[in-house]
Amino acid sequence: AVVSTQSTGTRTHSVTASYPEVEDYRSFGSLWCVNCHPFDENYFVTGSNNGTVTLWDDRQTKEPLDVNDTAHSKSVSSAVFDLATGNSLVTVAYDDLICRLGFKDKTKLVTEETARHMNETGRWLTKFQAEWYPKSDTVFAIGSMARPRRLEF
Repeated sequence: AVVSTQSTGTRTHSVTASYPEVEDYRSFGSLWCVNCHPFDENYFVTGSNNGTVTLWDDRQTKEPLDVNDTAHSKSVSSAVFDLATGNSLVTVAYDDLICRLGFKDKTKLVTEETARHMNETGRWLTKFQAEWYPKSDTVFAIGSMARPRRLEF
């Protein structure tokens, strides 16, 4: 994964391989998304095609800080930190779930809320990605495939 921040430039990390030195650790599979923390450039999160959401610290990339493999059962198409505080993260996956994860202690991703959502866009459409309201860590918008077509908050 290539992680870019404005102040330090571009850094490259190899985070796609499995890490045998970590007990009970699964292979990451293919990365589908990478997102940097908006206030602390040392932290970034990745989502993969096996349903895992992984928290990384740039200062130690030999192994991740935390792996949340319980939130989703299918590919994670989007994982985005909130822009107001950086204490929340919203994930969107192909299992028709949206999850809001807490990131308050900067060491663990804790599932705070889960909601059903029609995320399956089909073969030729762009994947859904949530967008945070800039002044809130609880409000975000996302499109929906439910009929009638709509934007959900």
